[in-house]
Amino acid sequence: MDDRGALSYGQLLETARRVRALLRERGARPGDTVAICSENGAGCVAAMVGILDAGCAFVPLSPLDPDARLSHLCERARPVVLLASRRRRAFDTTAVRLDIEDIVRLDAGDASTREEGAPGEEASANDAGAVAYVIFTSGSTGAPKGVCVSNQSFFHASRAAAQIMGFDAGTRSLVILPLHFDGSFSSVFPVLLAGGCVFLHRGPICPPSTFLRHLRERALTHTTMTPTYLRALLADDAWSPAACGSWRTLALGGENPPKPQLQRLRAELPGLRFFNRYGPTEATMAVSTLEITDEMLASEDKIPIGTPHPGVEFVAPGPHGGPCGVGELAELYIGGVQLMTGYLGDPEATAAVLGPFHGGGRTLLKTGDLVTRNAAGQYVFVERVDDVVKRHGTRISLGEIEAALARIPGVGAAACVKATAGEDVRIVAFLQRAGAELVEREVRRDLLRALPAAMSPDLIQLVDELPRASGGKVDRSALARLASEELCREAR
Repeated sequence: MDDRGALSYGQLLETARRVRALLRERGARPGDTVAICSENGAGCVAAMVGILDAGCAFVPLSPLDPDARLSHLCERARPVVLLASRRRRAFDTTAVRLDIEDIVRLDAGDASTREEGAPGEEASANDAGAVAYVIFTSGSTGAPKGVCVSNQSFFHASRAAAQIMGFDAGTRSLVILPLHFDGSFSSVFPVLLAGGCVFLHRGPICPPSTFLRHLRERALTHTTMTPTYLRALLADDAWSPAACGSWRTLALGGENPPKPQLQRLRAELPGLRFFNRYGPTEATMAVSTLEITDEMLASEDKIPIGTPHPGVEFVAPGPHGGPCGVGELAELYIGGVQLMTGYLGDPEATAAVLGPFHGGGRTLLKTGDLVTRNAAGQYVFVERVDDVVKRHGTRISLGEIEAALARIPGVGAAACVKATAGEDVRIVAFLQRAGAELVEREVRRDLLRALPAAMSPDLIQLVDELPRASGGKVDRSALARLASEELCREAR
């Protein structure tokens, strides 16, 4: 459902069948891609189900992206059909355009809904190895990469999430993230698989005040959000535990869970269960789902990522080839049934991250995530490989600098990026003000109390707000561009 109305499961399936029939009329066949460019809504979910039913792969696109970017992504994905809202049908593409709003209003008696399709198409539509969706994620080179996820991986990830978080027919999920961001999927498809109810917030990321209104008015029980969103929610003037009486489960992903905010939630909403979900886009939504206990919140250690889902394995080789030891830093590799099939049309990039690494003959995904093992034997996310800078022979963790900066009074949030100036690597810190006036000299003084001088940023930029990507995370690509521009100005 959304704020315009609701679809029963029967209506959802009927709408999906109409989508399938329309796609076949317009020439889409199993194995083709179909793009969706629309704000969240019941029709958007029905379109995704219909595309899957037709044996095609859906390609979710952001309606807020510039026309040039959308045209480029469509050129990469080559969709046969584009399902778009009226406000987002102007960009160039060779795909056949259909109005997604009209799909949910089609007459159920339309002849197209009764089309059976050619023999053999149903079998293709249910092929476990076929691609279910293609989702674009930022690449290290700046060019988006299309991550291809199979039906098998999609179903397995959805079923694991539903089982571990205890979804059932009574689950009422609130989707606050846009559907072109795969972090939103865990609030939709696992819940549908369990027979629950899904409510989709229309438009960009749901403001905290609207989140609380949805929660209260619709007696919603579950949602997925980033830790960044959780911090904003609890800091908002509208926050009220009284509005959250129906809330039962919270899934966090994309960043390390924030203990202070979770401890506050535990005190104010003792019946709310927390889950830490970890996994890159290339491994389908999440590959581990860990319930966060009171013991974890009380511990001084970081919250671990948990054990992998059934059929998934973690490999983190230590310096001598065996598993890394307690406290040792290692890059995490993932194996098993949830791996992507590859990057769309980019075998070279696929081979760089997907292959028989570290022997054994099995395919592993090179995540680029650095982890360590805690005393209980569980892996804890530390930082991205990209967040480690080697300068003057010294390894410097950008994550460690960010954490120290965030503890300084007056700093609302901190993000560090690396930028090059000639052959030198520079560290640029962006600080979001938290109401109080910030003075760079005082920030540097406080930072030197926590970190060695060698870890001080070369440049500190004070901003009113850090740029955010559509999923709510800090947009580090945008910060990298700003850092490069600032270094160029300094060099003049």
